Amino acid sequence: MNEFYVGQYRVDMGRSQIVAQDAIVSMEPKVLQVLLILAEKQGEVVTHQQILDKVWKDVSVAPNTLQRCITQLRKAMGDSAKEQRIIKTHPKMGYSLLVDVSWQQHLSSNQQSASAAVGAKVDQAPFKGRSLVVLGTAGLIIVGLLFIMLTNSNGTAAKSDLPIDKLTALTATDKKEYAPTFSPDGRYIAFQRYIGLCENEIWAKDLEENREYLLTKTSGIYGTPSWSPNGQQLAFSNVTHCSMKSDFQGCRDIRTLNFALAKSEPQDPQILKSCNGENYSAAVWLDNQRVAFFEKSSGRESRVVALNQKTGKLEQLYQTSRFEFDSLSYSQMLNTLAVTQHNLELKASMLLLDLNDGKSELIELKPPAGYSSIVSWYFEWHPTDPYLISARGNSLFEIDTDGEFVQHSIATMQTISDPVFHPNGESIVASMGIFDKDIQLVEWQDSIDLDKAYQFETIHRSIVTDREAKFQPGGNKVTYISDASGSQQIWLSTIDSDESNQIGEATQLSHLTDNPQIYAIVWSFDGRLIVALIDGKITLFNLDGEMTSIATDYQVLDIYQSPSEDQILIEIVEQQQEKVISLNLKTMQRQDFYQGDVSWAQLTSSGDFFVSGNDKTIFQWKDNSAVPLAGTEGMTLSAIFLANENTLLLNDRDNSLWRYDVDSEQLKKLFRINQPLKHIDSVIFSERRLLITTVASTKKEVVLFHR
Repeated sequence: MNEFYVGQYRVDMGRSQIVAQDAIVSMEPKVLQVLLILAEKQGEVVTHQQILDKVWKDVSVAPNTLQRCITQLRKAMGDSAKEQRIIKTHPKMGYSLLVDVSWQQHLSSNQQSASAAVGAKVDQAPFKGRSLVVLGTAGLIIVGLLFIMLTNSNGTAAKSDLPIDKLTALTATDKKEYAPTFSPDGRYIAFQRYIGLCENEIWAKDLEENREYLLTKTSGIYGTPSWSPNGQQLAFSNVTHCSMKSDFQGCRDIRTLNFALAKSEPQDPQILKSCNGENYSAAVWLDNQRVAFFEKSSGRESRVVALNQKTGKLEQLYQTSRFEFDSLSYSQMLNTLAVTQHNLELKASMLLLDLNDGKSELIELKPPAGYSSIVSWYFEWHPTDPYLISARGNSLFEIDTDGEFVQHSIATMQTISDPVFHPNGESIVASMGIFDKDIQLVEWQDSIDLDKAYQFETIHRSIVTDREAKFQPGGNKVTYISDASGSQQIWLSTIDSDESNQIGEATQLSHLTDNPQIYAIVWSFDGRLIVALIDGKITLFNLDGEMTSIATDYQVLDIYQSPSEDQILIEIVEQQQEKVISLNLKTMQRQDFYQGDVSWAQLTSSGDFFVSGNDKTIFQWKDNSAVPLAGTEGMTLSAIFLANENTLLLNDRDNSLWRYDVDSEQLKKLFRINQPLKHIDSVIFSERRLLITTVASTKKEVVLFHR
């Protein structure tokens, strides 16, 4: 049985999902197997042993494994141990399913007719002359969004000028689709379809014939595709080398594709501009011959350039050493490029570059409350009006040429990205979905079998982002950042110190308002406080949730560690220079450790300072010189590493974890993570415990907003 209904919830065994009216919850297969067993015996008591024998046959599991599965199922279906409306616990016996179960083949003809009628009604929603078809469930539940609540930046109801009255799915796959763009005639969209963490393809969809075409013969790491004005070519960036699943390597070049040829048969993209010490990105066509894009040198210089495809001539349009570029969009009507960018102080701005006279204007961005600390914005021009569009979270934004924002919030838990107008301005194509990260507790043993000598325990499974968990020094609590309550907040949980490792109920510690951006959290050295970087400010929380903000004379970029009593190790920007300092939270006195490009830093208990730069090389900094870690030559290490006592935990790009003893300079492999690892977060070597953030699932589909 691949699909069945438990009350109002559709259970998709093939995709390991529980689908509700407004959300999708990805579950572990064995958790759904537990639900299937209860569904097959609906209303009957199924004993603990009966479930264990079927789901974990011949496998020894922890005593509370089944209990955790039931907890996850209840959470996914809005049930709880206290209410027990769906799953009932029979103490010392087992469980029973209280609600009705409907099997796929047993759905009545009335139910099927009703479903077909709803599908037919939504399919006819797009504009005349087009047969845009809503595809299946699309993994987004967006077909069922017949009503969208629009609010302005003040939170009051507002009529929108944007064409966002209705929503239609354009793709419905298990892959992740990003960066859709309309062809000049509006008939096609080109988009990225990811087939792995380090691999994507360029596809096109014919909106009239409801047909998809694979355009790229070989996969790569292709950027957002841009159409030439005549619709004959596509241009995009490409990462030249990506050998490991967890990281991009090499440099970025610019490539083109003949659409007519690729539509008939997938083609290998042609290199328009090879990278050799530079990186190129954000390709956009100016006319049928010239492509504009970003050029980033090995230093701090960044340029906007235009390359004539016919003559090979490269023209510089703009140059800066003060800003990092984020997005590039061209308005044919205004003959103007819009460049979004940010400086070292993480202040975002927009540059309007008039190609008629070469003049540029720097615009201060004025986003609504709760979005002022956003560093990177991605804008696209309206085709006929002098304003731009962007997206963040569940909101779309109109941005005028003075940098003023108008916010339009969509009533959904999904994240919207990459919005682009139809050439007539009457619809918007975008990517929409959920990016789900989980926190996992990993315990390992010294063993010869390095790939199997560990086990995972997920901490409070959710369908949103949970990240950056930290063990409490000297205690049994864990703090982490989660979007579970609708915005970024700090949460607390407990892990029993005995062999059962029972994970306790999670509680929300912070109650921040106005869409906070939490960049980092660490425990204080004594474990009594949580130190957070929120909207660029250092903020202290006690375990009752009371908070205090600390003002500094410099911009704080990151918090790495609390290495000793009252001290925190942080990254700052001061006089246009990145620095790593230790700050005393009581006296506000500081000690400078390092100045230069930095990705991550840690201090050992003996005061040895280790840092990784933008090239991801980890080295010890002492006597104003960089000393690479002995024994790591030839290794490709992640920039993030952890210090615990006088030991470092290193993460290789193939997700192998290594233990580095600072005193003996000895390197030892521990094991390899066989899940999609995002980053390592916290480690206790004496207890062989590790907290990591993993990618549980990502659901991204191409959608159409329209009237």
